[in-house]
Amino acid sequence: MKVLHLNTNNRGGAFHAMARLHLALCEQGVGSSAVTRTAPVRVPEKLLRRFETWLTDSQPNVFSPLQGTFKTPISDLSGQMPDIVHLHWISRWLDLPSFTASLPKEIPIFITPHDFGIFTGGCHLHTGCEGFAHGCTHCPIVRHPFGNTIPLPARELARKRHSFEGRRITVVGNSKWTTSYARRSQAFHQDTRFETIHPAFEPTAFVRSDPMAARKRFNLSADLPVIGFGSAALSDENKRLPLFLKVAGEIAKKIPGLQILLFGDHHALPPAPQGTTLHHAGVLSNPADLATAYSAMDLFCVTSRIETFGQVSVEAQACGTPVAAFDAGGLSETLNPGITGILSPSGDIAHLAASVISLLEDTSKRSTMGEAAAQWVRTKFSVEDAAATYKQLYQEALAS
Repeated sequence: MKVLHLNTNNRGGAFHAMARLHLALCEQGVGSSAVTRTAPVRVPEKLLRRFETWLTDSQPNVFSPLQGTFKTPISDLSGQMPDIVHLHWISRWLDLPSFTASLPKEIPIFITPHDFGIFTGGCHLHTGCEGFAHGCTHCPIVRHPFGNTIPLPARELARKRHSFEGRRITVVGNSKWTTSYARRSQAFHQDTRFETIHPAFEPTAFVRSDPMAARKRFNLSADLPVIGFGSAALSDENKRLPLFLKVAGEIAKKIPGLQILLFGDHHALPPAPQGTTLHHAGVLSNPADLATAYSAMDLFCVTSRIETFGQVSVEAQACGTPVAAFDAGGLSETLNPGITGILSPSGDIAHLAASVISLLEDTSKRSTMGEAAAQWVRTKFSVEDAAATYKQLYQEALAS
């Protein structure tokens, strides 16, 4: 069985989830290969991206149709025809119509939506609109007249449906929340199979190290509390770093000497909230480096506007660090509220700040939560179990 995984970037949550699955499948005897984009961004693509940005100016969303300026047949991506193609985050790389047209119709296509981009009219984040279930004829985020009179989203949704028509499609949501929305999309035909498999992590890579040694590495005081925040890009508006810093400012009013540890790409960090010190660890892509950062924290915070899952939440808990997060999308499936972390109503700064303060003031409860978190994620998000389930789904798709 030869499985080809495709993901645009070689960094970020979608890539790491794909890479872990790929390696686990190889260990279980599956002929898995993973390919990411290597070609540079060319002038026509740059112009298209500028147009996409202009279309959604000032909107807290991303818009990018799966129609590239260059055709991308399977022959450009793989030396031999795979038995199964597994699509992860492929926006701003694959031209979906030409890619699916280059595949023999008997080849099953697996889709893992890491955001909504692969089953909507072009938007990537769920902001309350469910136009993808009704045709995307009146898009609230795209400038007039391109959202209605010249309905680019409606055309994109129809293009996706046409690309998937007659194909053997299995959509595997990374959370029950994601799967529930994918089921409603007009991009998929009635014979599409829907499953849910949570992204897994490598348990031997994400383990708690000595907190004092970890703090020393990042120039943190051993005697003062530390809260953390991180993502591939701290400038990502969906992650809401400014909102996290507001939460930290509220916490600092009650917790003297609060330290903040950030990781992720960012060219110009905002100033530290009053009463806090801000430490930036830079870009951490190596699991060992990430585990050290999580180990240096008393708590890890997630303030995203929306998440289909939330890999950093699982990683932090694996390192024995409780998580305080907003109840946004699939994030609620990444922790056990009250046992391994705390969920607050989305956007409720006061609730999240109060929750963090209560845990920072209760060392015993925080320690118990951390121990429970490390055990819970190893039971629920085992990479071996995830790979075995995918392998079974692949076999069933080939057999049918």
